[in-house]
Amino acid sequence: MIQRLRNSQFVKNVALLLSGNVIGQLIPILASVLLTRLYSPNDFAVLAYFLTITGIISVIAGGRYEVAIMLPKENVKANALYVISIIFTSIFTLLVTLLCYLFGEKFALIFNAKELLQFIYLIPLSIFLIGVYQAANFYSNRLSKYKLMSVTLVTRSVFTSSTNIIIGWMKNLPGGLIIGTLVGQFVAAVLLTFGCFKEILKEFPSKDDLLLSMREYKDFPLKNGVSIFFNLLANQVPILLIGYLFQNNEIVGWYALVLRVLNLPLMTVGKSVSQVFYQQTNQIERSSHKVLFVKTSKALFTLILVPALVLLFIGPLLFGFVFGDVWEVSGHYAQIFILFYVLRFIFSPQSTLLISSGRFKTELIFNISFFIFQILSVIIGYEIGDYIYSFIFMSFTGFIHFLILGRILFKSSIQLDNEKSN
Repeated sequence: MIQRLRNSQFVKNVALLLSGNVIGQLIPILASVLLTRLYSPNDFAVLAYFLTITGIISVIAGGRYEVAIMLPKENVKANALYVISIIFTSIFTLLVTLLCYLFGEKFALIFNAKELLQFIYLIPLSIFLIGVYQAANFYSNRLSKYKLMSVTLVTRSVFTSSTNIIIGWMKNLPGGLIIGTLVGQFVAAVLLTFGCFKEILKEFPSKDDLLLSMREYKDFPLKNGVSIFFNLLANQVPILLIGYLFQNNEIVGWYALVLRVLNLPLMTVGKSVSQVFYQQTNQIERSSHKVLFVKTSKALFTLILVPALVLLFIGPLLFGFVFGDVWEVSGHYAQIFILFYVLRFIFSPQSTLLISSGRFKTELIFNISFFIFQILSVIIGYEIGDYIYSFIFMSFTGFIHFLILGRILFKSSIQLDNEKSN
């Protein structure tokens, strides 16, 4: 059994990506021990607003054509999808720049984030860098360049965290957390782009190739793009809504740190599994998608069990000890969300099964429902008069949604097996 695991290409690829993801995510967490003492909860709130806006917009900046890069058998089609993604990202960046100019000030004031005003024009830059990085990342995944992807993750974290710390020590320079984020995004985008651009130049797509690929993979912007947009809204809008309704940036800052910590397993192990899992499910020789799904789910549950129990029982104590007494409140929030994030950790990395099985409508319905219930949860808490109830309802509805998602993914794995046998 052990020998079989050692020889498994899936395990080897996950391990290679995992090493980069673990180090890449561990660096900012360790840096947070210093950052939470150099920056205030309000500073983290401003960063949360910045990341929320860029996260929501950037996911559709490339038209979702970058996700389709994994699918074509012909390299020229994959290259065309890469170029299309970059073109869409560039056009989208110009559009966002215009929107920032017209409405940026009003937006910042509405959400009680005046400090965001001086960084509003950095939002389009961040969106462009994320779009370029994502296109290169999917292309690198197609080529199985996991070493390059792993090195890039570590390098990005080093540049981000070191910039954050340096500016934090200088005190007189505002926006250190945002500037550090941009520096890391720039380095990552450049490294991955240079790593795969030679392959693209070998079969650079013509105008006809671009138009053909746009038509062939139109479901990605029309269906997957809308779906993933709602998923991002469900994850990010609550931050904005909490800031708007409760008018308290400290709450947003504490909540932002919780997300930073709880997303750590998802951004390390989960992301590594997701990228390799997506590649594996699209391989012709894949014998059983059901077996892959079940084994992956069991493995992820085993990995998350102990950390989840630690946070559940001593979350406040742990946050207070690691980040400082002022952040002990975040530990209480973590206890509320932990069960929801356990299921999210298990099933979210495998949600690419919905793409592989062509279940775009199912994915869309799930994400719309998830978005609606997350927003309603925040509003209900506000109507009750206590943001804690918002968190409780967000966690409960999220737990139920990902429990349902697990069943959907299991059925999708069976569907793929049936299609292969036929």
